Amino acid sequence: MKYVVAGNAAADCITFADGTSTGFLPGGASLFALTGIQLWTDEVILCGGFGEDYMDHMGEWLLRNRINRSGFHVRDPKNPLNYMYYRDEGSWDTKTVYGNEHYDMLSCDPEKDRLRDFLPDAAGLCVFRGEDPDFYRQIFALKAEFPFKLCWEIKGNFAVPEKMSAVREILDLQGFVPAPLTDRGHELLTVDMRRPIVLTRNVETTIKAPLAGNPRVLAARPCSPPASRNIR
Repeated sequence: MKYVVAGNAAADCITFADGTSTGFLPGGASLFALTGIQLWTDEVILCGGFGEDYMDHMGEWLLRNRINRSGFHVRDPKNPLNYMYYRDEGSWDTKTVYGNEHYDMLSCDPEKDRLRDFLPDAAGLCVFRGEDPDFYRQIFALKAEFPFKLCWEIKGNFAVPEKMSAVREILDLQGFVPAPLTDRGHELLTVDMRRPIVLTRNVETTIKAPLAGNPRVLAARPCSPPASRNIR
């Protein structure tokens, strides 16, 4: 598989400020990453933990968009469910039905979800993760074994100024330190000018950067996917 996303997927029920609701829809940062990559290629897979009932809430969408589910590993009776509520000014709150601990438990576990099986031919691995040093040690060990490029999207509750020292500890495992960048006008934290990386004051906006051997920041460039490809 050319591209691998390590994470999980939830079902989100979105209620807008006017009271209308979407019902449950597939969601979560890892699934968004997968669908973005799939606009360009079918050679992408999501590897992570799922609940036995995940097809109840997202099965029709998964089948319609031909999502490869060979990396979906059932590890709990229930798949994460979220309720999201928007306010008039555009801000929103969310409630995770089974709790944040349940959601995090189903995030990709490199051993339980057999992440290694998908990496021998991978060009890139995308991870969405917060403060989890053991996870990064496992990922960096795999990176030393396989030649993929690593893209890290920092989880929102970790992308805050008070967590900068913990972020640096993780980045230092691969020899990277934070440096100033801007993304859509948001100010990024600055610690060191020597190398690029990854932290923003706005938890809804994160920069993705490689953590192995390449000092260039990986950032999306505005462009349009091939007209023949579509996620519905």
